[in-house]
Amino acid sequence: PTTRNIVNAYAMNQAMFFFDFQKAIVRMGLLDLKLGSKGEIRKYCRKIN
Repeated sequence: PTTRNIVNAYAMNQAMFFFDFQKAIVRMGLLDLKLGSKGEIRKYCRKIN
């Protein structure tokens, strides 16, 4: 779906927005965190330093 359709759906159904937002935050919390030399902070998001 286009972004417009997603925005309209969430505008019409606030409960759906908060449910989907909650799922996304939980999924983000399950990502592996890379510490020290295993991770990097990118200067430009689209390419590796």
